[in-house]
Amino acid sequence: MVYSVAERVEMIFIFGSQNKCAIATTRVFNDRHLNKHLSHKSVTELLQKFTDTEAVANKKRHGNRVVNEIIQIEVIGHIAVNLIADPAGLLYSSVRKVTKVYKFHHYKMKYVQELNKNNYDRRIEFCKTMSNLVNANANFATHICALVINAA
Repeated sequence: MVYSVAERVEMIFIFGSQNKCAIATTRVFNDRHLNKHLSHKSVTELLQKFTDTEAVANKKRHGNRVVNEIIQIEVIGHIAVNLIADPAGLLYSSVRKVTKVYKFHHYKMKYVQELNKNNYDRRIEFCKTMSNLVNANANFATHICALVINAA
């Protein structure tokens, strides 16, 4: 059962007032809170946490939790989030968190170009054209980078 921070602090005070007895602490706490069912094991675990960390609150989680790396790789492949979540048996929200880690926006994902075996000639032609432009102007690549940066 989940207890509020105030209830956890109350458990610590009851423990001290009951001569450091977990069973007596359980009995007093359950008498005060009829809808709660505290066990002495929970009291012992809370006291161990309090002894180790000097706090009764749970630690805050930092960073995004990732389900596993295989899902990360699949997300990079421009697949819709629900198409990954359903077959993998994962929650949509878990897959969505992974897309956020990699700054993908599933509603913006789309195929821009699909290369086929027939595109080999076009790729060779593009490489030759770019090589000629770079040979003609040594600053050509720098100029393209500046254009891309200014466009963003």
